[in-house]
Amino acid sequence: MTDATSSFPLHTAIKRILDDPGSRPTLPGVDEGSPVGDQNFGDAARYDTGISPAVALNAGNVLVEVHRSQSVSTLWYHVGRVNGDTIDWGGSIEYDQGITPSVAITDHGLVVEVHQSQGANTLWYHVGRVNGDTIDWGGSIEYDQGITPSVAITDHGLVVEVHQ
Repeated sequence: MTDATSSFPLHTAIKRILDDPGSRPTLPGVDEGSPVGDQNFGDAARYDTGISPAVALNAGNVLVEVHRSQSVSTLWYHVGRVNGDTIDWGGSIEYDQGITPSVAITDHGLVVEVHQSQGANTLWYHVGRVNGDTIDWGGSIEYDQGITPSVAITDHGLVVEVHQ
């Protein structure tokens, strides 16, 4: 019988990094041999308040962040752009009601967002396109029952969503 970890190469790579921090990969633009770690990340910067944040980044350094309000089930988003070691965030924009949002973005600015209804296990999605510091969203569409949805998208438009 084979070792269970041999069937899961990512698990093996993560275990190797945890066992030997010196084996961590280097970041692009960081001196060769410098390990990935806290010393290579900038200081945290507050850009908004809320809970359940999710973020997606494309190859053009455009970010979309989604989160829920702290005390109610209002969902908000920000569009941002990486600028050196900072992020230039657009305003906080309300887009729906719900909990546990997740977001994905293509290199062409196509955005898919999924979330759970605030009062039930109904799952909803939006599709939109980044337009400056905002997103031109389509309507909210119900698609399944479940909790804690997560979404990914390829540049060819293949969308994968998983949930409990």
